[in-house]
Amino acid sequence: GLAREGPGVPLALRHLAFLRRQAGDLEGAVEAGRRAFAADPGAASATELGRALNDLGRPRETASLLAPLAAATALRIALS
Repeated sequence: GLAREGPGVPLALRHLAFLRRQAGDLEGAVEAGRRAFAADPGAASATELGRALNDLGRPRETASLLAPLAAATALRIALS
């Protein structure tokens, strides 16, 4: 699949998620965002997926997605 084709693919999937969201294809944006997050589970992918989920009225899913990243960031800040 696309996510196994190279290191730039997560970025391409995030852009696809963004473009789909801007075009009003929120389900397509979530699908691309999930694929981006699966390929690269970092903050950039989570943020784009979270935006699409929020736009679909699914804030609990967004919170569940972002909470571990926020906790990891807070820990890094506390340890620095």
